[in-house]
Amino acid sequence: MADGTHHHVYISAPGSDAVVATDFDGQVIKTIGQLDGARGMALSRDENTLYVALPESDAIAAVDTATLEETRRFATGDGMAPESLALAGGKLWFSYGASWRGGIGSISVGDPEPVVDPGNVPDFTWYGKPLLASSPASPDLLVAGESEVSPGALRVYDVTSGQTQEVAYNENPGGTVEDLAVTPDGQSVVTAADSVYYHQKFRLSDLTQTGLYDTGPYPTAVAIASDGTVAAGIVAGGDYDVYVYPPGDTTPVRTVILGGSSPYRDLLRRGLAWASDGSRLFAVRFTYQAQVILDVVPITDETSGGPASRSSAASTTEGVSR
Repeated sequence: MADGTHHHVYISAPGSDAVVATDFDGQVIKTIGQLDGARGMALSRDENTLYVALPESDAIAAVDTATLEETRRFATGDGMAPESLALAGGKLWFSYGASWRGGIGSISVGDPEPVVDPGNVPDFTWYGKPLLASSPASPDLLVAGESEVSPGALRVYDVTSGQTQEVAYNENPGGTVEDLAVTPDGQSVVTAADSVYYHQKFRLSDLTQTGLYDTGPYPTAVAIASDGTVAAGIVAGGDYDVYVYPPGDTTPVRTVILGGSSPYRDLLRRGLAWASDGSRLFAVRFTYQAQVILDVVPITDETSGGPASRSSAASTTEGVSR
């Protein structure tokens, strides 16, 4: 996750109970510790607060992005183990639950006395903890994708009332949803589903597929820049790891090999993020030596790209995710 205000990149490290903060050149600024099982993250709209899901302590931490210190912790309830986070409708939404009984709850983080609500999603709607995404351009819509079974359903919820009201559903958008990102105009969502050989684009109003990006096997990450440029990443099987598509086009203008000639360059699930000005793409990958490395990819007018520039190791812990 990238923070354009402070020029930070945040990488969660569940195995180390930490979030690693680097600068835009990939140099480590600080490791924020004591974040139990740190997983999904979300930035406040003003980028002053980083929210971090802590499944091992049934809580969500709030971190000041200027000081990189934890300032508050919200208890979500025993056994909830929150996973994915997104902001919509003036609340922070989180996925939670165990296998076959996933749910979506919320916290009114802007209130003087925040209220934690487990939500109104019926039992067995989600088989696991869904991945969540949103966009300031459609502030009252929350997008969710099945993250633990295949095929993985997609749903769009209107959260204007403070509860989730389903407004669109797609039963089979591919395999398990590994990542999803809403376009800057708030009209579409692009998904990375692991059982298909392409990334897909769906219209939010009815979740009809409106396009696809022919990336190859197996999609694992997607990030969309503020101008609509799409970065689509795969984990194996192709000549390249990341494909970059200009707004409104499905022909890549750049391809990226992470880690140069190394065969151990697996891009992590949800492992892509853009700098706010679109000048750099950040990619997190896992090596055979159990290292997690942040690659900084400069974006130019070139039509194709070779190996990405590689930062110093942002972390050497297993299980890092964006």
